[in-house]
Amino acid sequence: MNLEIASVLRRFFALFIDILILETLGALITIPLQNKLMLEPDEIFQQLLGGLEDSNKLLSFFLLYSTVLMLLWGFYFVIFSAYSGQTPGKKVLGLKIVQSNGEALNGSIAVNRFFSFTLSASCLFLGFLWALFSKNRQTWHDKLSGTVVIKDHS
Repeated sequence: MNLEIASVLRRFFALFIDILILETLGALITIPLQNKLMLEPDEIFQQLLGGLEDSNKLLSFFLLYSTVLMLLWGFYFVIFSAYSGQTPGKKVLGLKIVQSNGEALNGSIAVNRFFSFTLSASCLFLGFLWALFSKNRQTWHDKLSGTVVIKDHS
């Protein structure tokens, strides 16, 4: 099967769209948490800069915020990838994730790809930069999950 591999730039813009969606959803979810903990934005900044003694509320907020965002990102990428091989960002830009042999993804590959995605990001984004030098423009998470991102002509 001859697969038309997507460009790194197009993949970057698809991820940018997905991040905009995820950060908007994250804000809609976490603003009520911030209000429940009675944290004002200026109080958060003061605590980050070390200006307030009691940082328990801030720590609680960041733990909740991080957990919510990790779950949100996980569900988003796994569900969209397993269902159609396309996140909204990839769909807008006409891209699709498939197995290296061209077959559709399944749930376990989508989960593997997400956890590998976090590895690609956590190492100073080197896993993403790897696509610039890879024959099939594969990131670390593509290589570890046996996937490629292709142009979708359907």
